[in-house]
Amino acid sequence: MKSSASRVAGMDGVDNVDGVDHADIYFLANRKPRAEQALCSFRVVDKAPELWRPDTGAIEPMGVYRQDGGLTTEFFSGTATYTKDLHIPAERLGANRRLWLDLGEVKEVAEVKLNGTALGILWKSPYRVEITGAARRGSNRLGIEVTNQWINRMIGDERQFPDDVEWRTIARSRAGGELLEMTELPEWFADWTSGKRPRPSGRFTFEAMKFYSAEDELAPSGLLGPVRLIAAKTLEIPPAE
Repeated sequence: MKSSASRVAGMDGVDNVDGVDHADIYFLANRKPRAEQALCSFRVVDKAPELWRPDTGAIEPMGVYRQDGGLTTEFFSGTATYTKDLHIPAERLGANRRLWLDLGEVKEVAEVKLNGTALGILWKSPYRVEITGAARRGSNRLGIEVTNQWINRMIGDERQFPDDVEWRTIARSRAGGELLEMTELPEWFADWTSGKRPRPSGRFTFEAMKFYSAEDELAPSGLLGPVRLIAAKTLEIPPAE
């Protein structure tokens, strides 16, 4: 095992499972008779986290964009694609059977595809879509595209790169914050937008007003879950005599 150290805030403890090749497995147990929130930090890099539920055996991707130390992921703004092979038993399909995919919490917009069939764009709670028509017995290929806001990339630029624009203050808040406005287009702007030369600072974003600073907190982004498959059976109720 490459790592065994971890921190969990808000939960009794965590144990590391040894003897597993090419993976780090941590067992988290809530010993309290109520739901708890926990902030977990594991000394692991270059791996995709998954949540294994011991009661059902289900494996769920923990698809949060932010990852401490991973600058590309931490400040990512755009569209990320989650894919998974989903097994659907035969008894879940057939006459009078319906299936829904519930994504749980999403930041911010999700488009769902099952076996190549687009099932819609989800932009508000509940992030739930019916998959009955696209589902088939056995293996199914699930794809979820999640797009977050531009906020994290703007904050990332403030933390990672020097400023290359002149600003002036146009307003102040009672809390001491400032709203900044660009004084004029920088001299490199025309060549940068036409592709003649790269931007001097290396920044990704460009805006006429500065709404975020390096001190601002990043916004939660991605497929936060939990992702659930909801099955139902429709029953025909005979009319009352």
